[in-house]
Amino acid sequence: MERQEADCRTWAARHGLLVRQVHVDRGRSGYKSVTRKGFEAARRAVTSGVVRTLIVWKLDRLSRKGTAEVGPLLDAFDLIGGRLVSVMDGLDSSRPGDRLAMASLSEWARAEAEIQGERIRHAKRYLRSRGRWIGGQPPYGLRIDAESGQLTPDPETAVYARLIADEALSGRPLVKIARLLNEHEIAAPRGGL
Repeated sequence: MERQEADCRTWAARHGLLVRQVHVDRGRSGYKSVTRKGFEAARRAVTSGVVRTLIVWKLDRLSRKGTAEVGPLLDAFDLIGGRLVSVMDGLDSSRPGDRLAMASLSEWARAEAEIQGERIRHAKRYLRSRGRWIGGQPPYGLRIDAESGQLTPDPETAVYARLIADEALSGRPLVKIARLLNEHEIAAPRGGL
């Protein structure tokens, strides 16, 4: 993200523009239906007239929802004389023809996100069908066997995972279980108390 911001700042400086604000939605998908505060703040900055230009590193970093999201954004910018610039795509919505290219690229980004999602879902289904762990941090008390890729009991923590489960199933409050583990200096999954 830092490299992307640097490229955008370089473009702005080259074109005599002052960067007033950087909006970031770190870890927020431009494809899924999630609230993206950075995206909304950037849109509002242009549509309210606070700034006239929204600079993005690449159009697919702005949105992967296709023309359903990018089209209304461009329309709103046009109404107040604002513009959208995509540095890496070399596009500026104020230039004739670039709007059409932006619409096309936004649809390609949406299609790419859908295809990538299908590949990931297929890979996970395949791994699950083989009894293999699909990724991420294994549950406490388990580890990933290097040869089979399957979850197996972790000799160092399985006994504590069993203790936690037994205590929780017997009705003991989780806070008391945590205190018990801390008293015996049993580290949490990522270390510490």
